[in-house]
Amino acid sequence: MSEPKISRPDNDLDDMETAPLSEIDAHLLSKPTPDDAEEDDALRTAPLLAFDSATFDSDAFAMPIIAPSKPHSQPAAEDIIPARTLAPPSAIAPETPPHAELTEPALSQRAAALAHWLARARRQLTIQFSPSRDVRWMPVVYSPDIDKLLADMALDDGDEEVADRAARSIGRIRSQAAVLAIADKQRQGDLRALRALAIIRDEVASLPAGVSSQARLYAWLANTLRRLGENSPRSMWRFIFAALGAALAFGAYTWGNLPGFSIFEPDRWSMGVSIGLTMGVLMGFRTLLAGELPARLRGFFPWWGVLGWALIAGVLVVGFTWAAFAWLFLKYPVEEWTPILAAGLGGALGIGLASLFRLPGWLSALVDGVSIWLPLYFAWENNWNAGEAGVIYFRQFEGVFNELIPMVALMVIGAWASALWRDLNALRTRAL
Repeated sequence: MSEPKISRPDNDLDDMETAPLSEIDAHLLSKPTPDDAEEDDALRTAPLLAFDSATFDSDAFAMPIIAPSKPHSQPAAEDIIPARTLAPPSAIAPETPPHAELTEPALSQRAAALAHWLARARRQLTIQFSPSRDVRWMPVVYSPDIDKLLADMALDDGDEEVADRAARSIGRIRSQAAVLAIADKQRQGDLRALRALAIIRDEVASLPAGVSSQARLYAWLANTLRRLGENSPRSMWRFIFAALGAALAFGAYTWGNLPGFSIFEPDRWSMGVSIGLTMGVLMGFRTLLAGELPARLRGFFPWWGVLGWALIAGVLVVGFTWAAFAWLFLKYPVEEWTPILAAGLGGALGIGLASLFRLPGWLSALVDGVSIWLPLYFAWENNWNAGEAGVIYFRQFEGVFNELIPMVALMVIGAWASALWRDLNALRTRAL
């Protein structure tokens, strides 16, 4: 790498002490020194400070440099500097630590990825934890006529796409004048105004004062139903993959814990398939009701509404799932509901948090898996040590690790299959 150019006045000889050799002008080096200049011993080790044009030879830079001895004395051994050849600055490469070409770009990419994720997390926190009442509406944004023109365009039934874009533009610019103009049309019975207010409510998550309660309720219900019902194939596939993962987990546990004698082989398969499918469908509803649907309301509902939805739906579905498992497989009704409800809370909390903050797929699966496994582990530990009621049982204490962790892994892989697939594709693209 070449040395950076140094700008300096032509008569400034002091800068030549630190200037690289390639940047020293020939006319500066050939400028004669004053006649009355005294000889300085420092010139022996800094020969570029001043030279007489008659004695300066540019070929000296390609020859070994040997410091001359002091005048009127014999050269001492320590006065002789070992000879070395000067190389041009462009040929001198900076020292590079071993494997720097591999480590520095990798660290830079990881730092950039971490910064991107932190920025996205901060943006999500801002969206989720800022209440809608803090939205500031502008009385007039452009002018009364222009804002009124946007309101008229939002009520245009000739082109639905133009009307939608106009309504969303009103929400983005926070034009209170345009919203009130649409609200006046709604009070006059114009049904197009309800649709326009619903779109504005979807864009801003708030409506200014002056909008009727009927319009607010319609806008809230319309946006909620639209968000819950959109992209049905995605919901269907997520339910199917979650159900398959949980079915494999519960089916393998049932098959492995029934007697292995040949006379019981039909029962092992029949109970493994039936219980596995039943529990799989129930855990599929957990993913749909406590994960997918609350995630669609993110940014429209307040954060506590999204998390509350996930917790209520998850506790009910997962608690019912473990209670049904105890009754169908263990053949006894549930009498102690505390561990069952704790397991339901664990199954709801992880998927609710992952849906609320839009975590990466691998992190969502990890949070969800730990949240499912911990209540089951503590319930089994209390049963093993104190004889209290548990949720799921094993022949040995280590079964909570050897059997339960693979079960939970299958559940969360199925629940977050699409997100994990996106992460895998992104990783493969980055590697290429």
